[in-house]
Amino acid sequence: MTLLNKKGVSKLKGHTPNNEKKNSSTIFEELSTIKLIDNKVLMQQSMAVNQDVVINNMNWRSKTYDSFQKKVHLVAEDYAGGIDETEIVIEPPMIMDVLDEEGEPDPDCKVIVNFTAIIPTNIGRKELH
Repeated sequence: MTLLNKKGVSKLKGHTPNNEKKNSSTIFEELSTIKLIDNKVLMQQSMAVNQDVVINNMNWRSKTYDSFQKKVHLVAEDYAGGIDETEIVIEPPMIMDVLDEEGEPDPDCKVIVNFTAIIPTNIGRKELH
């Protein structure tokens, strides 16, 4: 079955005129790491994204930070058995330039945004005396 508009032109993906195509979403690469160190959980999330997005797109910054916070809460539930906002430390994001082989900034103007959180593992375990 083919989807056709009133003029008999296919409306399937890739067949729409340029003026009807949606803007592509922000493309980025992401790497997440969780490591248990002594009685704390270290959680890191790094992503490579275009510098313009980080500077000019406040909506992307907000959604990305909120998403990281939600992941931190899930990890706290899994590793610590609970969430205590006063004990979880979420560091401000660090932004680092991506350099090419000659040590020059990436021609695509990408940066690495690094999020870090430290979660104590004794959050949900309170002892009674």
